[in-house]
Amino acid sequence: MRYKLITIDMDDTLLTTAKEISEKNKNMIQRAMANGTKIVLCSGRPHKAMYDYAHSLGIDGDDNYMITNGGAIIENMSGEIVYQKTLSNDFYCEFVKFVKEHVLPYCVLDIQGNTYTSGFEFIDEYTIAMAYENSRGLCIKEPEDLPADFEITKAVINGSEQR
Repeated sequence: MRYKLITIDMDDTLLTTAKEISEKNKNMIQRAMANGTKIVLCSGRPHKAMYDYAHSLGIDGDDNYMITNGGAIIENMSGEIVYQKTLSNDFYCEFVKFVKEHVLPYCVLDIQGNTYTSGFEFIDEYTIAMAYENSRGLCIKEPEDLPADFEITKAVINGSEQR
């Protein structure tokens, strides 16, 4: 049986604990692609954090895709968005109200993969890691300081399970 499409999750599936793709997995993926199978990388990560992995596997061009931000964005490897589901700035306002009330570290990501939080007290190592991974820095802005049509693809509350 020949597979037409294989979708692969990144963290705790394709990537090693060192956040690398093993040589064995690279070889198997490239073998599948050589046989005409489409490979689609999927992740909760933003798209900017996925490009290097995709390119290292030879996944590129208009007819190859990746699914990012936990399914919020599907795009081809030329950067054309095929599908996106976003959350409104109204949602972001409610979300920030909740995290401030409970003093929880958090961040949100916009369509371009920019990382936002609303104050230094909400920054933790996970927020810094996300901003670094996306190579876009960290924006510190209150939701009301952003345009009314501002949209996010992902909202993350960081911290221990007990918290």
